[in-house]
Amino acid sequence: MRRLPMTTTCAIWATVSLLVLAQPATAQGQARLLEVRLAGGVEAGVPIHWDKEFALLLKPSGAMLEFDVADVHSHRMLDEVFVPQTLTAARGVLQTEMGANFETATVGPYVLCAPRGRADRWRERFRVLLAGYSRYF
Repeated sequence: MRRLPMTTTCAIWATVSLLVLAQPATAQGQARLLEVRLAGGVEAGVPIHWDKEFALLLKPSGAMLEFDVADVHSHRMLDEVFVPQTLTAARGVLQTEMGANFETATVGPYVLCAPRGRADRWRERFRVLLAGYSRYF
């Protein structure tokens, strides 16, 4: 599978909100989900990129699925609209994945995971890193 360079990945993440708005929409102006059947199963999300070779699909969880177009068995637009996973749901999923030795914390729209008892420390570190990143761009 082809990997995007880091600068391309950052550019994609920076423009996701604009691209989602430009996707095929329902009468209410919301982006519709695209269902893709691949060898590994069925996935649904908003197409971020699609060319002759590979595609990127933004899933409601925020994950980006990258796949070769040649691996697509079929695809279709669904009547369902794209609804991002809530922060509470994302926090719950991450907590379940990481287990009892870790705790989750939120910083704005981000969910962090840290060893139990250290979430406040990592929350502050993340705020500092995010502020530096925001000033850079």
